[in-house]
Amino acid sequence: MLLAAVVLNFLVAFLLALLGGKYLRGPAPADYHEEVLKSAGAEITETHKGVFRALNVVVGAGFYAQAFVIFFMTYFGVWDDVFWAKCAVLGAAILSGVPATLAAQQLEKHTHVTTPWRPGVVLLALSVIAFILSIL
Repeated sequence: MLLAAVVLNFLVAFLLALLGGKYLRGPAPADYHEEVLKSAGAEITETHKGVFRALNVVVGAGFYAQAFVIFFMTYFGVWDDVFWAKCAVLGAAILSGVPATLAAQQLEKHTHVTTPWRPGVVLLALSVIAFILSIL
């Protein structure tokens, strides 16, 4: 079971790194941001684009940092069956994933514009499953 947990944690780290790259290299504002702004009647100026680029860099860097920490903690802690490392990986997933997922979900509910909250649910589920497998 521990090997399955390690593989799932590595998968989560990899997917977080992919998301980080998407935010660092992707358009600013993202398509759904632009759709939300336009639905509110806002004109998208260069200042808006600059603000979204800055926010995307912060989000992308955060995803990369979390991917690194999850990979590192898994490789040097979870794989060695260290309980606190398992808790730290799960804690990181919950502390960042729940608010980010809920914020995107609430934005979608409020604006009726599809937002990327579903990948957050998947990553959270994988992290919880990995934790459960790691303690069995």
